[in-house]
Amino acid sequence: MEYLNETLAVVLIHMLAVSSPGPDFFLEIKNTLQYSRKIGIYTGLGFALGNIFHISYSIFGVQYIDNNPWLMNVVQVLGAIYLIFIGLQAFGIIKSKLEVKKNKSEVEQVQEISIFEAIKMGIITNLLNAKAALYFISIFTVVISPDSPKSLSFGIGLIMILITFIWFGLVAYFFTKPKIKSIYLKQEGLINKILGSVLIFFGLKLIVSML
Repeated sequence: MEYLNETLAVVLIHMLAVSSPGPDFFLEIKNTLQYSRKIGIYTGLGFALGNIFHISYSIFGVQYIDNNPWLMNVVQVLGAIYLIFIGLQAFGIIKSKLEVKKNKSEVEQVQEISIFEAIKMGIITNLLNAKAALYFISIFTVVISPDSPKSLSFGIGLIMILITFIWFGLVAYFFTKPKIKSIYLKQEGLINKILGSVLIFFGLKLIVSML
């Protein structure tokens, strides 16, 4: 009960943060609508696994990051490039490894990506999100008292990982409801371009913020 207030504060902050629109959220929607609920869930698992890395360096490596600010710049540049890359794929400007199957009697369908590919996309997008890095560092240096035991930090970190996975699982479930899916199938090209534009916007915004 001694650290209950800290735990509740982090839980509330993380629930708000993970549900706010950002690169993870828009990639989740894109993969869920374009492929399937399963792929959406595994993409969310990738985000959660990415959180493990953020939490680890926030607990153990904050001082090193503070002494080497160029690391954040590298993460920011790589993250921007990756988001723009995914956005261009949504536009069809850059072709992915996926092959498009055409059937004379059916609408064009895209083969589903593998579970590994979905998890990888989730991990990379989450890891290269410079704002996520700053967010986790802030949580473990400001919200959680430096005097708190490491066991509390690990416990709170585990809760944050679970919240991330559960939230994106819910997003995958909601966006594969029949009505939502039918809307997407009717406007697939337009929706992909909108989601791609948002991802490109986030990438360009990261680059501009460094100038």
